[in-house]
Order: sequence, then structure tokens, then C-alpha cells
Amino acid sequence: VIGLGAIIGPSVALYDTSVVMTAFAATAGVSIAMSVVGIVYPRLLLGWGGYFFAALFALLLVRVGQLFMAGFGVSPTVWDWPFIDYAAALLFSLYIIYDWNRAMDLPKTIDNAVDAAVAIFLDIANLFINLLRIFGGRGSRD
Repeated sequence: VIGLGAIIGPSVALYDTSVVMTAFAATAGVSIAMSVVGIVYPRLLLGWGGYFFAALFALLLVRVGQLFMAGFGVSPTVWDWPFIDYAAALLFSLYIIYDWNRAMDLPKTIDNAVDAAVAIFLDIANLFINLLRIFGGRGSRD
């Protein structure tokens, strides 16, 4: 949590308060809706773990590629595609359902509860970061 806070804090500082509050409200709404879906339909996306992992790995490769292109001075118009943020937001929204499904399927132990809570927390934090980028237009203060 401390590491994620150290990453999210400076990221949030790049945006206006209204953008942060909009992203927060949208994250809360999507998280609640996806949590309800995950709880009401406990086996909905349970078999999709491999597909989600592949999509997450592809997203990671795209983001690392974007970092390299930015580091080498390539213009953002070449590599900073808005649909990546929308795809990432959709992926983490679906991950909330999947992780709720997985949490409900795990044996009820303290260790599993902590693991499931951390997974859902990370899904929500990543959703927030992507919604912040979507609503904030890439982090430029006006």
C-alpha cells in the first residue's frame, strides 16, 4: 500500500481537483457496480483468469514500450493512444468481477482473505489511475 501510495500521490498531483474528484466518483461507481456483479454471479468470469493475465501482460508491454518511446524523445502523437486507457479501464473493471469471483471460491482463511483484498484493492487503484488519465487528458494542469 505504501508503494502504491508513493506512485499514486505524485500522479494525482498532476491533475486539477475537479478531475481527481470526477475520477474518484467514477471509480467508486464502477467498483461498486462490478463488485455487486461479482458477488451476485459468483462464477461469472472465474474461468477467464488466463485471458485476463494475457491482456494484462499485453498492457504491460504496451506501457513499457510507451516509456521507452517517451525516453527516446518520440513524439507522444506517435505512441500515446487514448484507447489504451479505455482498454485498461475496461480490463481492470472486469478484473474486479474476476477477483470477487475468485475470492468467493477460495477456502475461507485469513491468508486468502488478505490476498483477495489486496487483489481487489489493486484492481480499484489501477482503475482509478486509468480513469484519471481518461478524464484528465494525460495529466496537464490547466
